[in-house]
Amino acid sequence: MSGGFTQADIRSAVELYDKINTKSSPQIRNPPSDAVQRAKEVLEEISCYPENNDAKELKRILTQPHFMALLQTHDVVAHEVYSDEALRVTPPPTSPYLNGDSPESANGDMDMENVTRVRLVQFQKNTDEPMGITLKMNELNHCIVARIMHGGMIHRQGTLHVGDEIREINGISVANQTVEQLQKMLREMRGSITFKIVPSYRTQSSSCEIYVRAQFEYDPAKDDLIPCKEAGIRFRVGDIIQIISKDDHNWWQGKLENSKNGTAGLIPSPELQEWRVACIAMEKTKQEQQASCTWFGKKKKQYKDKYLAKHNAEFIQNIPPCETVTNLQNHEENSASD
Repeated sequence: MSGGFTQADIRSAVELYDKINTKSSPQIRNPPSDAVQRAKEVLEEISCYPENNDAKELKRILTQPHFMALLQTHDVVAHEVYSDEALRVTPPPTSPYLNGDSPESANGDMDMENVTRVRLVQFQKNTDEPMGITLKMNELNHCIVARIMHGGMIHRQGTLHVGDEIREINGISVANQTVEQLQKMLREMRGSITFKIVPSYRTQSSSCEIYVRAQFEYDPAKDDLIPCKEAGIRFRVGDIIQIISKDDHNWWQGKLENSKNGTAGLIPSPELQEWRVACIAMEKTKQEQQASCTWFGKKKKQYKDKYLAKHNAEFIQNIPPCETVTNLQNHEENSASD
């Protein structure tokens, strides 16, 4: 070894090693996450120069959909990956044990409870059109997208999916807020809206397309069971309803035949309607047998009992909830010939 290295070479190598180990790495600044906002400010500034060719060209570039999407993507990555308060967890520090094992974790498994995949979803809402989603709170009191209305704003954009957990809306935490408060907030919002979500990565179910003839009248405004009264469809006996989704066992999505509104609404499923009729019939029998019973005078805490208090006679019918129309074209021809 003495023949291969001189004393000067060894000294230089040791000095280089010391410099590498003692020199601190320069602090890297986190990239800004307000590119979209800065672009808006630039557009406001150049609006003062409508005749300037350079301003026109810059405005054309900044308003291109692909460029706007690029800025939004930049902000998402900067905020969710590089910001100090990012919720998206980076890999844990390297274990001092070369094989990855440690006395506390002999199998080297990662604590998946600390890993959360959070992303931002942004879109524009400049009209009174509903977003077309309903929310619910799960057993952990997390805000979850319960359903997405077919043909609605969110469905057309594909920005959210059933099962996504919503953490924030425009920077406002959804914690300690009720579903009613959040739905009201969404209805009143205008302009740029940003959701911070934890994606569900659920497989999207295929839509169905069948037609049924209603055998009862229904008014969502009088239904206390419907998840969202504004999302319901009012129909009468004989109306033809196109069923688009049956994912929810109790609430189907559909729209009236020849309806100009392309967004589907909620209608009670036949199973739910049959349950209503059966419950009301049993309650009526019970009242007749026990005239002094104060059943309807008690405060209804259960989900199903609440409905019976207001609709004792409205849904009592001895006919099927709906009739499937297997061939809509033949149905229309027969109706015309009659």
